[in-house]
Amino acid sequence: MVWPYLWMPQSLLCYRYAMNSAISSGTDNLHSGGTVRRAVPQDACRIAEIKVAGWRSAYRGIAGDFELFSGLQTVSSASQIEREIEKGSHILVEETKHIVRGYIWFGPPSSAETGSCSEIYALYVQPEFTGAGAGTALIRAAEEASISAGQRKTFLWVLKENYRAINFYRRGGYSEDGLMRLLPDWKTSQIGLEKTLRL
Repeated sequence: MVWPYLWMPQSLLCYRYAMNSAISSGTDNLHSGGTVRRAVPQDACRIAEIKVAGWRSAYRGIAGDFELFSGLQTVSSASQIEREIEKGSHILVEETKHIVRGYIWFGPPSSAETGSCSEIYALYVQPEFTGAGAGTALIRAAEEASISAGQRKTFLWVLKENYRAINFYRRGGYSEDGLMRLLPDWKTSQIGLEKTLRL
C-alpha cells in the first residue's frame, strides 16, 4: 500500500464538526466547535507544546522524571515535528478559534506484526481541553482518511497503565488484539488496540 502525500480527499483537508452542546461550558467559548485540518510547518511549535504537556500529564508516575523533563524538550520536539510535516507525514490538528488544541499522527504500519492497516502513532490533546471533543474529532478524521486510502483496519499502541486512553479508545470501538511490546527503559509495556473501519 502506497501512502502518497495527497491521498487525503479534499473534504478532509478542512474537516469541520460540531461538538456536543453538553460540553459547551468553557467561559472562553473554546468548547463550541472546531476544525480538523492538515498540519503545516507553522504548527510545529504548538504541536510540540501539546506533545510535551500531554506526555507529562499522561505518563507521570509511569515514566521517570528524566524521560518527562530532561529528556523531553519542546524545542527539539518542534524541530522533529516540523521535519515530519515538511516531508509529508500525515499529521492533523484540531483548531478552535485559532487555538490548536490537539493533534494526531498516523500512516502505514510501523511493524509487519500488525498486518495491513493504518496505524495511529500519536494522539494528544492539551490537558486543559481534554473531554471537549477534540480527540474524538481527530481520530474520526484519521479513520475517514484511512478508509479513503483503502484501509479497512486501524491499529495503535497504548501503555497498559494508561487507563484513561484505553477507555477512550474502547468507547470509540477499539479492542485489544493480543499484541504486546516491552519498553525496558520505562519498565512497562504497551498493548495493541485495533478497530475494523466501516464505510
